[in-house]
Amino acid sequence: MIIASLGFLAAFILIFSRVPIAIALSVVGFVGFAFMTNVTPSLTMLAFAAKDSSMSYTLSVIPLFVLMGNFIAGAGISGDLFRAARASRATCR
Repeated sequence: MIIASLGFLAAFILIFSRVPIAIALSVVGFVGFAFMTNVTPSLTMLAFAAKDSSMSYTLSVIPLFVLMGNFIAGAGISGDLFRAARASRATCR
């Protein structure tokens, strides 16, 4: 119970000292897990978490969505789409 309280206190101190929340919680989780087990399993857990999040389908779709938007804007299709949407809105009234 004391270790958990120290973890919460450390997390709040890091967050209130303007460390980004994700980094603060990652550091506290890594140090806490290393304290409870050993450094080697903590590094293994950190490596698997990084691999799993980078191989996520959801995170791989976001850059492709932005790339498609850049292609559409570069080709000038976006202006045509806005004009078509504005024309269809005017005829609906």
